[in-house]
Amino acid sequence: MASLKDRKNPRFIKRYPVTVKIAGKRIMGFSIDLSSSGLAISSKKSIEPKELVTLDIKAGRFPISLQGEVRWCKKANRADTRKAGFEMGFEIQSRNPEYIELLEKIITELDLQKSDKGYQEDLHISYETRWQFVMDYEKNIKSNKLFIPTIKPFEVMQKIKFTMHLLEYMRILHAEGTIMYVVDESDTKNRGKPQGVGIQIDQYRFGDETLMKEFVKKAGGKI
Repeated sequence: MASLKDRKNPRFIKRYPVTVKIAGKRIMGFSIDLSSSGLAISSKKSIEPKELVTLDIKAGRFPISLQGEVRWCKKANRADTRKAGFEMGFEIQSRNPEYIELLEKIITELDLQKSDKGYQEDLHISYETRWQFVMDYEKNIKSNKLFIPTIKPFEVMQKIKFTMHLLEYMRILHAEGTIMYVVDESDTKNRGKPQGVGIQIDQYRFGDETLMKEFVKKAGGKI
């Protein structure tokens, strides 16, 4: 069965150029890893912890700008040159849709099971923070229930494959289920409920139930 140790995040999730702006200065570096709660970079220069900064991530035509706080800084060999430098970790103070979209793209590209042609998801749900996930786990997922907002057409008793994207852990959980009810456009207009489907979780794939429970325990949730 998979475990957190067995499926540890790759050291370099994605290498994007990052510009750190602080007090009129600019420090250049490259991302080491990213998540919805923070990111780490490698750089020639260092910044003291607790400093507030602006982070510009060059991941496309236009940089994604975020506000963050330096949480840690340590000396380390830079992976690009093996010369002495620094690694720094930042806590993100505010996220924007562009950054969430980037994380979704990365997590999909890194999905450990994407090469399994027998598993093609029909839809997915994303959790930006571990607390959102734990709350939904304790309220619904623990009882093998899940509501996924979607405008895609599904039918009651339809069998589907779906995934849960955990953006703070940068992991994808894979499962299969049965559609138990559908909230359509008319329900949304008449009752004010979001469109989507209620799912009975039938089984998890690739040992992901064990991994999910480890994530819940790590976040302080109850199994």
